[in-house]
Amino acid sequence: MRRSMRLIAVLLVVGAVGFGASAAFGTTGSSTAGALSFTVSAPDAVTKGQNFTWSSSITNTSPSLASDAYVKAVVAGPNGFTRQSWFMLHLAAGQTFTRGATMKVPALAPAGNYTVTLTVQSPQNGTGQASASSTVS
Repeated sequence: MRRSMRLIAVLLVVGAVGFGASAAFGTTGSSTAGALSFTVSAPDAVTKGQNFTWSSSITNTSPSLASDAYVKAVVAGPNGFTRQSWFMLHLAAGQTFTRGATMKVPALAPAGNYTVTLTVQSPQNGTGQASASSTVS
C-alpha cells in the first residue's frame, strides 16, 4: 500500500497519469537491463497548448526469477526545463508494468525538443536507459 501511494504521488509530479491514452506515439526508445526489457514512447510533435503524453513499459523476461528495479523518468526540454519522477518495482517472472503521464504544454512554453528518458537500475540485472523525443511548436 505504501509503495502504491508513493508511486501515485510521484507520478502526479509529472502530470496526470495517462492510462490508455489515445495519442499516436511516433518516437520509441527501447533497451534492456539483464532480464528487464523496457520501452518509452512519445509523439513526434506536440502543439503548444495541447497535451503531451508519454508511455512506458517494463517487462521481466525471466522465465523463473523475480526482479527489483529503481525506475527514474525524466522529461527535459529547452531552457533547462525538467520534470522527474521515480519509483521502485518488484516484477515477478514474466510480469509487465506500464505507466505514462499526460501534461498540458503551456501556450508560453519554449518551442523545441522535449525528451523523455527512462532509466532502469536493478540489483539483479544492472542498468539501462531509453529515450523518446517530441518537438513542441
